[in-house]
Amino acid sequence: MLKVINIIDCLDRSKADLFISETSGRVLRIEKHAFKEELIQYQHFFVVPECKFGILVSQKFKDLVEESQLKGLKFKRVA
Repeated sequence: MLKVINIIDCLDRSKADLFISETSGRVLRIEKHAFKEELIQYQHFFVVPECKFGILVSQKFKDLVEESQLKGLKFKRVA
């Protein structure tokens, strides 16, 4: 289990594909992520406020895990 407390408001809402509640204005689902790259260029673990249960990682982190042949982690491309 990993708890990431690095919450970064980096979702580019103008480019992401979002399902937003008409009543609350909250993001219900993110179909396609799009990020403000300048906010995450040096971040390796983070979550976005719109989806705090999903941990996002950098490509560099993913590559290091795979090169080290670590087991137990699954990755899914989001952007």
